[in-house]
Amino acid sequence: MGHVTKRFPNVVLHEHIIMPNYIHGIIEIVPVGATLAVAHDNKRGHP
Repeated sequence: MGHVTKRFPNVVLHEHIIMPNYIHGIIEIVPVGATLAVAHDNKRGHP
């Protein structure tokens, strides 16, 4: 499964098990430097 982290550098593959016809696992998507932008609610005048 190392090819997943090579193709997607912002993905961390934690515990996983490969079954005959599916995969169980925990995938973490880590930040890539983007900032969180919150849209203002025009009805209330604040985010």
